[in-house]
Amino acid sequence: MRSKPIEADRSEMPPFQHVKLNKRTGTNRLLKGTNQQRQQSFLLPLKGGRSQSRFEVFRKKAQQRWENDLMRLGIERAKVVMDWLTTETIERATEAELTKPGGGLEFILSEMGSQQISA
Repeated sequence: MRSKPIEADRSEMPPFQHVKLNKRTGTNRLLKGTNQQRQQSFLLPLKGGRSQSRFEVFRKKAQQRWENDLMRLGIERAKVVMDWLTTETIERATEAELTKPGGGLEFILSEMGSQQISA
């Protein structure tokens, strides 16, 4: 059995046609009339805002250390000290703790002692 060549006029698919690009926009005529958008980056926003600096982390840890030392003195003594603390003394105690571990509680107790003696 011999196979016959396919004739062009009986072909089911039309012959291939080149698509002309629009030189001005770079799109082809098939996309004419469609509203094509540019690709945008796919970055999700960060949650939680900015991250803390090293110095902020060190300060926070130092304050936690002297607060933990304070709680080891007992609840009643810690209440007395907490009532005495001001924003300024908290900052100074944290600075003392940054200088020397354990220095925050030492600073608080020495300041309280010096104020009681002068009073």
